[in-house]
Amino acid sequence: MLIIFKLLFYISLVRGIAASAELSERPLFMAVLYGLGSFVLDSYLLVLGASWWGLILKTFVGFLVVWLVFWLLSKLEDAGGLWWLVVILGIPTILL
Repeated sequence: MLIIFKLLFYISLVRGIAASAELSERPLFMAVLYGLGSFVLDSYLLVLGASWWGLILKTFVGFLVVWLVFWLLSKLEDAGGLWWLVVILGIPTILL
């Protein structure tokens, strides 16, 4: 169930980048939003016995990968097929 929420969150951020020129110029801001949302959604892992450091590391790695995806999306604004390829290849980041 968590993966579905993270997927919907990722898709909503990608749609925001696609719809707004201002958001597409700020991939770091969008990645921070994803990192914060991912941290909040994954915080249930603490209840299951995970460590804080594990959660922080998981969030940080996810942030870096998503920042790279959003940066590529901002550079490939007008490359239709390649843009969609980056979006689809970015989907596995929700597993981080």
